[in-house]
Amino acid sequence: MRTDQARNCYYDVMPCSAPGRCVVGSAGPVCAESAGDCETVRWAYEAELYRRQMITVRTGSAPLPSGPYRSTLCPEACQVSAGHCAQGLDTCWFLSFGPDDELGRLATLYQALRCPALGPCVCPPAPVATCEYDSSGAAGSFRGPLTCMVE
Repeated sequence: MRTDQARNCYYDVMPCSAPGRCVVGSAGPVCAESAGDCETVRWAYEAELYRRQMITVRTGSAPLPSGPYRSTLCPEACQVSAGHCAQGLDTCWFLSFGPDDELGRLATLYQALRCPALGPCVCPPAPVATCEYDSSGAAGSFRGPLTCMVE
């Protein structure tokens, strides 16, 4: 333990064995070093999905329903990105801001630790997402808001 100039106490940082191994699990930061840490990595992955409020298609699920996704920012977050089914996690597709570096890092770590796959990778076809003017509530010459539409 050390103190800073203001006499605040803190613990020295202990580096993990390799870059990218630090994971914030349900009990706080952990160095994910073995298959015994798979649940922590999985928890961090799910927490990141929840935090980012991504619309996610999981393995074995139906495709995203067609129609407007009005809560999804258009065009910023109306992008279909590949999930991490191939790395052993059960995400097939995301409707998001594009590929997510932190999710990718956690998925790569999950695979590097040789964590067991959560099941067979059975994904529906990738959705097609576009930004269109939603004229359902438009009045006069207003074409409506730009809305993320899934086909």
